[in-house]
Amino acid sequence: LFRSLLMEGQRAAAGEHFRKAAELKARAAVAGHPEDAAAWSALGKLLMERGSLAEAETALRRAVGLDARPAASRCDLGMVLWKEGRAEEAEAQLRAGLAIDGGYGAGHFALGLALEGRGELDQAMREYERAVELEPGNAAAQDGLARMLYARGRTAEALPHWRLGTRDLADRKSTRLNSSHITI
Repeated sequence: LFRSLLMEGQRAAAGEHFRKAAELKARAAVAGHPEDAAAWSALGKLLMERGSLAEAETALRRAVGLDARPAASRCDLGMVLWKEGRAEEAEAQLRAGLAIDGGYGAGHFALGLALEGRGELDQAMREYERAVELEPGNAAAQDGLARMLYARGRTAEALPHWRLGTRDLADRKSTRLNSSHITI
């Protein structure tokens, strides 16, 4: 079904089919291996991406409870908490995850979002810079760094990051609007 939808040019439908199949597989994995932290973490990430934040939080807390070592589980939990508006809890989980693995770029990006939301822009910019350094292909981190640079009047430095940030996010309205206002 996935391939036939792609061949018919129905990318959105194919993507939705793929997401549902991945979620069913993840749910089967936790049902078959309820003590597998990695399975719970994978389910939590899928649920977060789908927007099922309460379920994602439950799955990620289970993953962290089973094995607190993976930075990704803690950072994903931090991202869920941030999306739920629980900034202090989010920051604590993100910092705990980055203490385990400071080389996890997505964690630095998420911490940057949390800090930006609290108005701690210098710290947020440092986190975005670290995320971009670790994962240059992370379009959202490129966009975050571009916003910080632009806000400081460093337009010429911001533009390449916006271009990288919008390369894979052509349909992201806020990014298109931001980059359309930049002139050098």
